[in-house]
Amino acid sequence: MWRLIAKMLGNFLPTIVWRVLALLGLGVFSYVGMDSVKDFIFQKIEQSLGGITSDIVNIMALSGIDHYFTIVVSAYLSVFAVRSATKFIGVK
Repeated sequence: MWRLIAKMLGNFLPTIVWRVLALLGLGVFSYVGMDSVKDFIFQKIEQSLGGITSDIVNIMALSGIDHYFTIVVSAYLSVFAVRSATKFIGVK
C-alpha cells in the first residue's frame, strides 16, 4: 500500500510542483507587468485631461468618471491575466 502511494506521489508531485511554481512566477510577472501598464494608461489619461477647466473636472468627478476608468482598466487587465495564466499552464 505504501509503495503504491509513494509511486503515485513520485509521478504526480513533480507535475504539481511545476504548476504551482509556474503560477507563482506568472502571478508575480503579471502583477508587476500589469501594474506598470496600469500606471502608463492612467498617466496618459491624466495628461490628456490636464488642460480641462476646473468646472468640467468637477462635473466629471460628480459623474464618477474616475470610477469608470478604474473599472474598465481593471476588467481588461483581469481578462489578460486570466487568459495568459490559462495559456501558460495549458488549461483549456
